[in-house]
Amino acid sequence: MIIREITYNDVPAIAQIHVDTWRTTYQGIIPDKYLATLSYQKRESGWLKFLI
Repeated sequence: MIIREITYNDVPAIAQIHVDTWRTTYQGIIPDKYLATLSYQKRESGWLKFLI
């Protein structure tokens, strides 16, 4: 296994994993209405802010 630092090219995949895992993990725990508001674009924006 190779471990490396995150790059800007990784952001879309990380955002997708983040949203998808929240939706599956917290289904039935957090209201579906909230989980439906999660978006890949919002998560990408958050991760890009983190990288800056």
